[in-house]
Amino acid sequence: MGIAFFSSFIMSLFLYPLDTVKKNLQLNGARGHLSQYSGTMDCLKKMQSNYGTASLYRGVHIYAIKEVLTAFAQLSIYEAFFLNGEKSSKKEE
Repeated sequence: MGIAFFSSFIMSLFLYPLDTVKKNLQLNGARGHLSQYSGTMDCLKKMQSNYGTASLYRGVHIYAIKEVLTAFAQLSIYEAFFLNGEKSSKKEE
């Protein structure tokens, strides 16, 4: 379980900049704001040149906390329902 969580977490961190670009594109030109980007690559290049590479990971610490809490909840529920159920069925035999 730990390796699966770790690999999922690393992949999420790898894909996080694309999610940031997607969010910026969704807000691009919305509610009276000026349209800044013409597409995905334009947004990626402008964010990196104007704000630096760190801007692509803006908010990643909150995302990481959410991922850890979600994994903890999933593992706890799995152990509570599936592993305890297996232990009780073995006792009945």
